[in-house]
Amino acid sequence: MSNASTVGPVRLWRLLGRYAPHLIVLGMLFAFGVGVSFAPSILVFSIFAVPMILVASIAILVAAVVSLLRGRGKLAIWQGAFVPLLLIAPWPLLLSGQYAGWIGHLLVCEPFYEAQISKLDSAKNDRLKLFDWGSYLIFNDIYLAYDESDELRWPESAEPRAFQARLASQIVDPHWDVEAHLWGHYYIVDGHS
Repeated sequence: MSNASTVGPVRLWRLLGRYAPHLIVLGMLFAFGVGVSFAPSILVFSIFAVPMILVASIAILVAAVVSLLRGRGKLAIWQGAFVPLLLIAPWPLLLSGQYAGWIGHLLVCEPFYEAQISKLDSAKNDRLKLFDWGSYLIFNDIYLAYDESDELRWPESAEPRAFQARLASQIVDPHWDVEAHLWGHYYIVDGHS
C-alpha cells in the first residue's frame, strides 16, 4: 500500500479524534432534546442533562489547557472558544432535538391516536382531542392535540369562544400556547396558568 493512499484516511481519523469531544457534546445536546420530548417531566431529565453539560465543558476546557501546554495554540483557542458556546447557547440543539422527539413520538404512537380519534363524532369535521404528554417542570402541561378544524393555528385571543370552551373542557390549565404544528391536524399544546 502506498503512502499517498493512506494520507486521506489518516488525516480524517486525526481530525475526527481532535474534534470528537465537540461532536459528542453536540450530539448529546440533540439527544437531550429528544429525551425531553419523551420524558414525563423535564425536571427529572434536567437532573441528568445539566451536570452532563457542565462535565463536558470542564473536559473540553481541560483538553484546551493540555493543547496549550503541548504548543498547539490554535487548537487550544478553538477548544476554549467552544466552552462558552456550550454553556450559553445549547438551546437550538435542544429545541431541534425536542422537535425531532415529538415527531418520533407521534410516528410511534400514531396508530393509537388515530384509533382514539376515529371514535369521535366526525359529522361536523371539527373533532378535537388532547393526549397528555407530560409536563415541563411542575408548571406547564404538554399535550398532543388533534384539531380537525385547525383553529389552534390562531392565537388564543382570536379563537372562537365555542372552540375555546371545547378545548377548556379537555385541558386542565386556563391558558394555552401552541408550541408546534407537527403535521396535518396534529399540534403540540403547552397548557399553563
